[in-house]
Amino acid sequence: MRFVIAVLLLSSSPAHAQTCDGLRDEAAQRGFDPALTEQFLATVALDPAVIRADRAQGVFQRDFIDFARRLTLQGQIDNAHANAGRYDSGFNRIESEYGVPRDVLVAF
Repeated sequence: MRFVIAVLLLSSSPAHAQTCDGLRDEAAQRGFDPALTEQFLATVALDPAVIRADRAQGVFQRDFIDFARRLTLQGQIDNAHANAGRYDSGFNRIESEYGVPRDVLVAF
């Protein structure tokens, strides 16, 4: 159960993960037992080395377009264009029924 609380609280938003008060507030809003939350938080400690390592990840300091360009191969782009035409009617149906833009689907 402690793992579930950690995942739900720490993965939801970086701003809340910086202070235990934010975690307590979010746990209360999500309906977790306050005693269980306190038991979990008693084991939590800020590790400056982890914060430094996180902030030193250069790949996350790029904007999305630059990041995507560095990780996408031309063959993948060509394949996406071919599939966009091949499955045109399916993309049109999904876009009209669910509102998901075809470009998002093609990107996946």
